[in-house]
Amino acid sequence: MTTYLNAVTPSTTAFDGYLVYSRGGAGAPLAQAPQQEITPPTPTLIRTDLRRPVLIFTTEADLMALNYLVARQPDTERLRDWEVPGTAHDDTYGLVISRGDTGTEDADISAFQSMMSPPASAIPGILDCALPINAGSHTYEVRAALTALDRWSRTGTASLHAPRLAVNEKQQGTFQLDANGNARGGIRRAQVDAPIAKLSGVGQPSGTQNLCRAFGTTAPLDSAQLTTLYPTHDAFVKVWNRAVDKEVRAGYLLPADATRLKAAAAQSTIPG
Repeated sequence: MTTYLNAVTPSTTAFDGYLVYSRGGAGAPLAQAPQQEITPPTPTLIRTDLRRPVLIFTTEADLMALNYLVARQPDTERLRDWEVPGTAHDDTYGLVISRGDTGTEDADISAFQSMMSPPASAIPGILDCALPINAGSHTYEVRAALTALDRWSRTGTASLHAPRLAVNEKQQGTFQLDANGNARGGIRRAQVDAPIAKLSGVGQPSGTQNLCRAFGTTAPLDSAQLTTLYPTHDAFVKVWNRAVDKEVRAGYLLPADATRLKAAAAQSTIPG
């Protein structure tokens, strides 16, 4: 999509807006063998003379594992970048749970529970990773991003300027982490602000399969950590719901999804 935006959009108005969903540091080649190779530079920035709105959706894995960090650029009149903590290029919802999502709250409950019991199998029966994969289901923020882009394209009301994830200046390739091990900055969400797990877009061991490196990791908090954070189940639900409501007010979560996220937390047994 980055290459399309840079090379094709100046000569077409075929689309009203563009969602760049998880990109790396360079665009795709314009041509390759058997034709003459035309390879874009690294980093590949998105041109700033766009005529249509563009919303980039960025996970932790995109920034580090896919090297998008080198291509980060400021928002412009027609470009926004949403960076979401606790997320990977794909996760338990996208890889496993979405296959059986029939539109009921069962999928949301399964996504919530996967933070407590994350699978190491990214693609069941095909791809097993060294560590449990990311369970920070970013499907909710993607839905909000699509809604925001649609509104921007139809009405001209621009998407929000989202805060960026906090990166360590002196430790290249790492995020600033909070006391529970989750990344600071970015679009705040209940999964990291009312945590039951350390959710990351990185963390698979070096030398692991390339696909696994993009699927991040999950480390559930132990019972002592959970009890310290949430003395009772009601205390957990209160903190979780407050974080959910805050994200809705900020414009990064749809009300319908907020209702389901609250229901998922209510049926849980957190803190244990």
